[in-house]
Amino acid sequence: MSKKLSIIIPCFNCATTLEAAVASCYDQGFTPEEFEIVLINDASTDTTSIVIAVLAKKYPNLITDTHPSNQGGGATRNSAAARATAPIMFCLDSDDLLPTGTLHLLYTHLITKNCDGVGINTSIKFNGNDTTNHEAVHTFIRVNEKIELADLLQRNGLCSLYSTFMLTKSAFEQAGGYPTEHGFDTQGFAWRFLAAGLYAETCPNATYLHRVHAGVSYYEREFQSGKVNFNWQKIFIEHSSLFTPILQQFILTFPCVDFTRNLFDEVVAHEVVLATNRQNVTSTPPTSRLFETPISRTSLRGRLLRIRYRVKQIIKNSPTLKNLLLEMHLTYEDCITRGHSTTPLRLLFAYTILRLKKIFQYDFSRSKTLSSEYIDIVIPTIGKDLPVFKLYIQYLRKNILHPIGNIYVVSATSELTLQEYCREEGLIFIDETSVLGYGKNHITYHSNGHNRSGWLFQQLLKLSGEVFVTHKKYIIVDSDTLIVRPLSFLQNEKSVFFESREWNQPYFVAIKTLFGFTAPHPYSLTSHMMIFDTDRLREMKAEIEVKHTISWDKAYIASCDTSKPSGISDYETYAQWMIKRHPDEVYTTPFYNASLSRKAFFEGQISPEDFQHRAHSLSLHSYN
Repeated sequence: MSKKLSIIIPCFNCATTLEAAVASCYDQGFTPEEFEIVLINDASTDTTSIVIAVLAKKYPNLITDTHPSNQGGGATRNSAAARATAPIMFCLDSDDLLPTGTLHLLYTHLITKNCDGVGINTSIKFNGNDTTNHEAVHTFIRVNEKIELADLLQRNGLCSLYSTFMLTKSAFEQAGGYPTEHGFDTQGFAWRFLAAGLYAETCPNATYLHRVHAGVSYYEREFQSGKVNFNWQKIFIEHSSLFTPILQQFILTFPCVDFTRNLFDEVVAHEVVLATNRQNVTSTPPTSRLFETPISRTSLRGRLLRIRYRVKQIIKNSPTLKNLLLEMHLTYEDCITRGHSTTPLRLLFAYTILRLKKIFQYDFSRSKTLSSEYIDIVIPTIGKDLPVFKLYIQYLRKNILHPIGNIYVVSATSELTLQEYCREEGLIFIDETSVLGYGKNHITYHSNGHNRSGWLFQQLLKLSGEVFVTHKKYIIVDSDTLIVRPLSFLQNEKSVFFESREWNQPYFVAIKTLFGFTAPHPYSLTSHMMIFDTDRLREMKAEIEVKHTISWDKAYIASCDTSKPSGISDYETYAQWMIKRHPDEVYTTPFYNASLSRKAFFEGQISPEDFQHRAHSLSLHSYN
């Protein structure tokens, strides 16, 4: 019979508590045939693997798997969800317990009310192994009511989605799974869930037993490593379109390295409200903390964190020293990556020539041979780039030296603020799922604990402009990059590709896999912008499909080395293919780009005009 429920349990160094957690699953009102338990061992270093092996023999409805390297809680939960076969899931932490009948209560509520998710009513924190020794009891709001986005800004922990909750697998996929790029995967998933427009309630009388003081909690680990503010910033940036413009700037420029401040507390203290559900945010001062009390600033660890903060401040306040250290580091990285390639001497020689060209600003002010041909602009983007988007559009229109046809903005339909801006500015909004017929959830790409599926999906979108553009050629400029000088993408009717100092060997391995030839150009052509010819794109895709006998996008995904954080490049793939197949249609020139801090940019410490003498474009990748 098909399973009704999948219980997923991420496992890391939980040998002493896992058996009790699993045993509690068998007193929930379901027969063993009606549910399954998925255990994923996240490369534990204790005897967790032995405990899992014993449990697998004892319980026939267990599904087990192991990560070859530690990837973190979010990635482990995602791996477990991928193995789950039931339409409804519940995530149980490996050191927690389920009171009798809890899951049956949640399941009945979810089915009866047709919810996407159902949270627990009460969380009991108990000490060690004694479930009667209560450290704290949290009672959550929204019993039998819709949980609102604004409830996530309740600093006193009243939102049940910040705890574990039951949900449908389809809702999990719609939300995009747990975030893997930071340590607050549970909190981040709550934001993803509600931001996706999913419906959840708190189930009355449902209780959860949360074990404390069994070891160092995940929050304490994140605090000790100085990541708390960075984690919250990443969550807020991912959902920046939900906030007012003033708050967006505050979040982007918040000094996360200052561990004496708490970003979440200050967001609430500013009485800032979400752009939607404005009426639901409470301005009542918090009465208790959502998490455990962090370590003392007077402890040895606290002193070390302050020392690290002061060193960073010294470097930050000395631009000359900062720039020198950064340049030395980048040059070292450039040489090392080339040294590990199959032709290191050739690449190091080419890199030296490129550096000399850039020092003497070769071709910096090249003559612009313009064309009367209209060229479209395609902009795949996400919410985190909204704060700079208006300025980005202004610079595109001002500095691209071609007649501009249509400007297409490709993004998720949940980006309501972006859609409104497109209507105001005459831009064409394209639902990203309509381009390829699927969204980023169709892709599974995790590396070193980070979810790279969206990054790879963006590449497929960039290579798919011919699906919807009107004109023969289109230009892509990454939505966090400002073009600050007049720039053309055609030279005597040839496509201009920009030579970058970056060299990432997996990009070139992927080219060999895709086409069977070695990349012909000794420079990397991965810049933050590129011109595409729709006829040539179709030709390239046809070549891929003939070689691999599957659709080009499937072949492209399969050619990505998912063990690396950056396993393939859209720009590199297209440009190197063009040079190989149509060298007479290509013109290459150095890439003059500067990478800046968004914080410094938004605070007015620097302006685009400061860089026009040495850069064509500015990239605002870094937030601090």
